Amino acid sequence: MTGERADGRHQGSGLRLAARVDSHSGLPRGLRLFHFAGVVEPSDQAVADLLQRERIDGPFERERSGSSLLSELREAVLRYFEGSGVHPHRPLDLGGGTLFQQSVWRTLCEIPFGEVRTYRQIGEVIGRPQGARAVGQACRRNPIALVVPCHRVVASDGKLGGYSGGCHIKRYLLDLERIGAGVRPSPRR
Repeated sequence: MTGERADGRHQGSGLRLAARVDSHSGLPRGLRLFHFAGVVEPSDQAVADLLQRERIDGPFERERSGSSLLSELREAVLRYFEGSGVHPHRPLDLGGGTLFQQSVWRTLCEIPFGEVRTYRQIGEVIGRPQGARAVGQACRRNPIALVVPCHRVVASDGKLGGYSGGCHIKRYLLDLERIGAGVRPSPRR
């Protein structure tokens, strides 16, 4: 359901998707931006500003009819928010980050639905055991939050740590995945 708010913004799903398109074939290379904003649906200009701020270059395929990659992802995300346990795994384009960030993001994709890891555990997996703070910064810069599940990373003491969408959103996502209030990291495998 969408409608105009008193401040002129529109209420809606708040879900925006973009996939970077291969300039030679015109086919999507993979998901490059995933943004959901609660009840406020960002305008096309807000999405363009986000792409520029995050230094994400195009050309992009935007949501439109016939866009199978983005349509499939939208459906997977909606199922995820219905609590179905389905996690939206799709081709990803992680080329916008540093090599370190890309390494963190790939590692985050390996955290199973319903489990958490600590920032330190992620650092250990990528060969940077003292890099918990840098892992947190890489999570903060994740342009594909939810799909690259940075919400599944918590502090060593079990506290939530940060989240670019706000800790209340992180708590909501963990609750949706049925990870209770006493968040405890899963043992390293």
